[in-house]
Amino acid sequence: MRYAVVRDKLPYAFTKFHDTFAEAKTEAERLCMQERATFIILEVVGSVRRENPKPPLVWTWERAIE
Repeated sequence: MRYAVVRDKLPYAFTKFHDTFAEAKTEAERLCMQERATFIILEVVGSVRRENPKPPLVWTWERAIE
């Protein structure tokens, strides 16, 4: 799995993916203390990319969607 830590305020942005939830949680706590703001952890469940100039698109799933 991959996770992103994002400040819960516009504009939403992040700079790094974390490979484990524990890493993301540690980073969220660090940022929360540093910036005195709320941070959320987002889990990547899938991504889509375009392989050629024309479709089809290719989906990559990180985990099963229920």
